[in-house]
Amino acid sequence: MRRARSAEANSPGKQHLGQKLSVLYRIEDSQHPFNEVVGLLQRVQGQDDGGHDTLMILRKSGELVEVGAEQIVSWKVVPQVQNPS
Repeated sequence: MRRARSAEANSPGKQHLGQKLSVLYRIEDSQHPFNEVVGLLQRVQGQDDGGHDTLMILRKSGELVEVGAEQIVSWKVVPQVQNPS
């Protein structure tokens, strides 16, 4: 079993475009301090004023979720399931 990567070490980048990711991130102004998104990494937008990238992750439902790299607690690549023939 592989462990999730610490966001402090690195965050997903352009080399992960098109891959399915699971990202745990912090959210503000909520009863729960964390949220998770699982989906395909569609885009990595350039750095904001604080020097952080923004990830655009497409959920299976079609919802596009924006996550700032500074919000990420941990992340991992989700392996694709092979359908038996």
